[in-house]
Amino acid sequence: MKAGAKILITGAGGQLGSALVRELQATYAITAANHASLDICDRHSVERKIEALRPAAVLHCAAWTDVDACEKDPERAVAVNTNGARNVATVCARTESWMVYFSTDYVFDGLGARPYREDDVATPVNVYGRSELTGEEAVAAAGCPWTVIRTAWLYGRPGRNFVRSIVEAARSRINKRTSEPLRVVSDQIGNPTWVDDLAHQVRVILAHDLLGRYHAAAHDHCSRYDLARAVIQELALPVAVEPCRSAESGRRAPRPAFSALDNAALREAGHDVMRPYAESINSFLKQERDTL
Repeated sequence: MKAGAKILITGAGGQLGSALVRELQATYAITAANHASLDICDRHSVERKIEALRPAAVLHCAAWTDVDACEKDPERAVAVNTNGARNVATVCARTESWMVYFSTDYVFDGLGARPYREDDVATPVNVYGRSELTGEEAVAAAGCPWTVIRTAWLYGRPGRNFVRSIVEAARSRINKRTSEPLRVVSDQIGNPTWVDDLAHQVRVILAHDLLGRYHAAAHDHCSRYDLARAVIQELALPVAVEPCRSAESGRRAPRPAFSALDNAALREAGHDVMRPYAESINSFLKQERDTL
């Protein structure tokens, strides 16, 4: 896609959407739409926005990503993650806009023994994963040029995420002067991915007009327990971290045990620019140390 092309970013108020605005605004003509300015569940609102702008591409970041809340309210999950994506893709087909849809590692069941490739069968184990997978299918069937980008375990700014939650929990214990350890699940494995790295990868995908389905997650994988320990150690927080099992966490929705992604399609295309997760988490913590 040529520099200066018009791009609409939905969900621009979230951590991924915000990162994409920061990364792309100097190169493309960005229209950033948050929920207040564009309700993707309102088909007529979507039609008016996209048909008036007629963007070269729509980066669709708007989604409901609260996994446990999706489990409690599957109708809303489908309304936002599936039907909302379909609304956008349908109009993109009319305006011949390229739709980039962001999906999740949770489309996989987590029973594999190696990181998942793009051509592996997707069999989600929770409502959130199913709503995202049917969103993928709706986009692919709409008739617009499309790219699906599956990613995993996003963290960044603004907004809540696992890394920030760990730091907040640790600081709370320090402030209360309690020796209670942080208990973090050790039986969920994935790729912690910094949204700034993903935004840079999206820039590469746009520059090379990469259509189809791609995995874009940090290289290497770890457990949530390992990640929590790395964060606590890097920030030198005097809090102990203990492993626990998912069954002890009290979460409503089941999680895939091993949902690590392999960026096979990007690698084979010669355009995988993601970094190892350990390198990225250290960069993030150094950059955001004063805000955590």
